[in-house]
Amino acid sequence: MKYSLLFIDKTHIDKLHKQGAIFYLWNTPRDKMGIVGKKEVLIRSVTSFATEKADGERFIALLD
Repeated sequence: MKYSLLFIDKTHIDKLHKQGAIFYLWNTPRDKMGIVGKKEVLIRSVTSFATEKADGERFIALLD
């Protein structure tokens, strides 16, 4: 199992959930607080060996 931590705009959260994306809101580490915008949030996305490249591409496309 692998995971990625991503900073995304807070406005994407509802849109992603409505489209079926599964991810977890994550607390921003203290040493990263200065680089996170007020409108951003840190999320944790978990994948497995069975995750297809197309799944990741669909997730990224939802952010557009």
